[in-house]
Amino acid sequence: MPAKPPLQRPQAAAARGTFIATVNGHPFITHSLSAMACLRPGRSDPTTCRIWKILATGTVRRHRTMIGLFIDETVQPGNHNLLRNDQITVIYHLTPTRMAKIYHSRDLQQGNLTLLGCDAASGALHGNFEFAVPTKDFHVTDGRFDLVCDLNAEEHPAIRSADAP
Repeated sequence: MPAKPPLQRPQAAAARGTFIATVNGHPFITHSLSAMACLRPGRSDPTTCRIWKILATGTVRRHRTMIGLFIDETVQPGNHNLLRNDQITVIYHLTPTRMAKIYHSRDLQQGNLTLLGCDAASGALHGNFEFAVPTKDFHVTDGRFDLVCDLNAEEHPAIRSADAP
């Protein structure tokens, strides 16, 4: 009996545009980037709550790193504090050789996102961001994104929250 090929995880289409940041003074080198408008799971009415979802995977000093930005589509252009913000979530995931480091919006001690533009009709999204946990000597600075998001994306079921339908 021939061996079955390994299961392939569905991949989001690569995003058009740019995503850059600096982590503790070192460049984040983007290897893959996805950007989409999709339904936000875990809300009382998930059929109407949409988000801009940006996932950038790359390296910082040869360590695999992921930065995720999840922005409610109702957020208007302007300056937004990331501390205790229900409409914007940030995730940073570093996988060094031994133990992963994960920072979530709720861990941040400082943070700001300036949404410079968002167009729900074309999917164009651009802005700047920075966030930090100074007590852990962790800083993400000079973050910028200028993207065209996939407007017809469906979130992969494996990454939906448990309470989403």
